[in-house]
Amino acid sequence: MVHNSGWQAMHICSIFCMQHDYHNVTLLPLSITFIIIVHFKSNDLPAMPWSDWETDLGIRTWNFNEFSKPEIIKPHRLCRHFALTEIPFPSKHKVWAIILLDHLTQEPEDFDFDKETI
Repeated sequence: MVHNSGWQAMHICSIFCMQHDYHNVTLLPLSITFIIIVHFKSNDLPAMPWSDWETDLGIRTWNFNEFSKPEIIKPHRLCRHFALTEIPFPSKHKVWAIILLDHLTQEPEDFDFDKETI
């Protein structure tokens, strides 16, 4: 996931670390690490059963195998882990659902199922 005034799922294409060494050994080498990513797209998708609670559940839906143009980002912009699963539809259309594995938002309430009230 990438954080840039909001969360957005993305796929990491490549991670690079480049270093330039000077002939003068008294100078420290220049180095940079960067990541090439593509964002998942979520155009024209139907509402899912969990759509009303997707923020609390940490589940979002994206177009299957559709990505934005590649983008270069710095490693510190990566902020969450997620699981990716495929959801087939009867129309043979597929979507991806992303389930966050690291919740930074408020956790659900603890329920006492031994009592009648929740």
